[in-house]
Amino acid sequence: MKRVLIILPNLDRGGTEAVVMEYFRHIDGMVFDFVVHGEAGFYEAEARSLGARIFRVPTRKQGFFKNIAAMRKIYKNYPDESARTENAPNHCDFSACGEARECIRGDVQNQSVADRLPIDCEKIAKIEEKYETVIICTEHAFAFIELFVAWISGVETRAAWSHFSDYQGASRLKRRAHFFARPFMRLFANKFLACTKDAGIWLFGKFFAKNLHKPQFHIINNAIDLRRAARPARGGSLGHAPAAEHSPEAETKSETRDTSDSSCRDVIRAAHGIPPDELVIVIAGRLTAVKNHEFALAVFAEILNNAARLFIIGGGELRGELEARVCELGLSERVIFTGAVDNIYEYYQASDVLILPSFHEGLPVVAVEAQASGLPVLLSDAITRDVKISDLAHYKALSDGAPAWAEKIVELTAELAFEKRIVPDLSDSGFDITREAVKFREIFTRDFPSDSEFSVRG
Repeated sequence: MKRVLIILPNLDRGGTEAVVMEYFRHIDGMVFDFVVHGEAGFYEAEARSLGARIFRVPTRKQGFFKNIAAMRKIYKNYPDESARTENAPNHCDFSACGEARECIRGDVQNQSVADRLPIDCEKIAKIEEKYETVIICTEHAFAFIELFVAWISGVETRAAWSHFSDYQGASRLKRRAHFFARPFMRLFANKFLACTKDAGIWLFGKFFAKNLHKPQFHIINNAIDLRRAARPARGGSLGHAPAAEHSPEAETKSETRDTSDSSCRDVIRAAHGIPPDELVIVIAGRLTAVKNHEFALAVFAEILNNAARLFIIGGGELRGELEARVCELGLSERVIFTGAVDNIYEYYQASDVLILPSFHEGLPVVAVEAQASGLPVLLSDAITRDVKISDLAHYKALSDGAPAWAEKIVELTAELAFEKRIVPDLSDSGFDITREAVKFREIFTRDFPSDSEFSVRG
């Protein structure tokens, strides 16, 4: 079983994390281990259930040399499955001390201090093997430091995976530093991945677009489980049969839960006190400035002469600020903050249109999910056209203003009423995870040229 080390800020709910976990669930013959920072995240329990080991390390801000020391130890050694016992750890906390020695058994969220089992990592190292592949998921080129450490540690395959087309919330100085660091990213990575061409250019420069024909460069689509998304809701119809299995490799590692039934639209609406005939708009994603929730509220305020509700799905640092803004606008009875939800597809079926007025995105997974559910989507013109995988996706310039967006929403929901909803066949769109997971595995299992053969630097 090939183990691949994935570096992420955390395994909490978020677009990048959702994409990585979707691939993890569907890749056969490959297990992801994770390096994360901070508190335990939403996906950690599921990742462990799929066989992942999770290493928690300090950030470079918390301690530059502590971070380097922890990463060196992880790169060079990991617990070999054949040597594990029932007391062996599947969670290592390297953030608690200067040396990477304290290993913690099991899920730290559900254990008392007395249940923690310190183990000497030097002894574990004697029965460990080195990682051959590391992938860092990042929005900025400073991540070359992790790849540099991997390089000096002898990691053969060092990949960077770009999920963003711009630097979220960065100052002008940080942006300049990012551009300065890009050549170092190109120097220490030997596989280059991105969710779109624009995301690749952002992290690696035009060098990425120029070399997409070479085997080290890949677009990794933000694919989803189409079978889960395309279950029909009451009044809708299914435009195609459930996707057939394309190969043995396409089998999933775990069963996906049926998140909908014939009445889920009515159930969700009833749970929130929404009448069946009322217009429901949804915006989904982390509550951060780049998602432009302020504009979404302004659009919704324009629609209020019609009976309407707004679902704001997701969590994040701006929730308190947005709740206060909703109160100021007198929209408290009409705007519903759901927080992060497990049954996102049920909310799509309960809604009439998804809006994404973001300032920029990599490739928003929620837009793919919504289209796969048959839900119309209205996106800002700053979002990549690569996410338009059906006729359900529409674009509007932010500069057109909130009234124009409100008018377009009313137009779309009149044309694409729920009873007329048809789930499009997206099996050949490039966003079917059962197919894309096979491609991903092939990228990291095919023969790969050594650094000395790598000739696309610069």
